[in-house]
Amino acid sequence: MPSDLPSRIKQFAREAGFDLCGIAPVREFRELESFPTWIAADRHGEMRYMEARDDAGELKRASLASVAPWARSVIVCALNYNTDHPYSTSTTNQRPGRGWISRYAWTREDYHDAILRRLRQVEAAIQNDLAHHESLSTEHSFRSYVDTGPLIERVYAKYAGIGWIAKNTCIINQKLGSWLFLE
Repeated sequence: MPSDLPSRIKQFAREAGFDLCGIAPVREFRELESFPTWIAADRHGEMRYMEARDDAGELKRASLASVAPWARSVIVCALNYNTDHPYSTSTTNQRPGRGWISRYAWTREDYHDAILRRLRQVEAAIQNDLAHHESLSTEHSFRSYVDTGPLIERVYAKYAGIGWIAKNTCIINQKLGSWLFLE
């Protein structure tokens, strides 16, 4: 693999509209050890997709290496969804009978669709780039996920250099804060 491939991948992510991109190895990170206990304690609320299990009954998100043994790296892309819309930031504009809408919901398109479109653009750019390097004889597999994959995004984001995991379990980036979609 050409040594400048990580830089090119990050450039592809910027071209697709992502604010940050990093690459993490697939490992059994320490932060993943508490996931089964967290699920058993029902701390995931209504996010039942986090309970997905493999054929052996193991939680898929507890170990990417077991679910996708072919995976070697995770490309983590982050998109800042901070907005200055008045009803998501200002307490002076509160009116009785008006609800607060989360910042990520102020777009006209479902974020899953918007991000998946960008991820597929990055994936296509990487595949095209790899196809032009004839010295690369290995096959490459890609899977793009928006909240649906068998991984805990924030853990891989940490190891990809996107930011650190705060006490509130969100990724915090030094420049962009915590208003990040991680995919």
